[in-house]
Amino acid sequence: MKFEEDLKMNVRELNREQLNELKQAYVADMVENPSWGELADSENIPDEIIYTYYEGVHFVPEDFSCVIARWTENGRCSNCGWYMPFDCEGHGIETDYCPFCGAKMIFLED
Repeated sequence: MKFEEDLKMNVRELNREQLNELKQAYVADMVENPSWGELADSENIPDEIIYTYYEGVHFVPEDFSCVIARWTENGRCSNCGWYMPFDCEGHGIETDYCPFCGAKMIFLED
């Protein structure tokens, strides 16, 4: 069994699939509301740009294979069913990530 410390990877130790996923995250950080095309084209970003941007960051396998979900009408994560956080007045707070499973939330316009 590997300990958590043994699972940490730096950006240069990532495999191609993980690096491509990180490139999409980079585009999402750099471009406000990126299009699907911009995300798809992220594979064309030179690896060196990603190596420089994420230098010093340690990753674990759970950082990859992103799960996309949404908050349902009853305030639950569509991936795990956990309730969204609430403010002190009891109103749901639509966060960008589920606090339980870590799924990235998408927000659909009506």
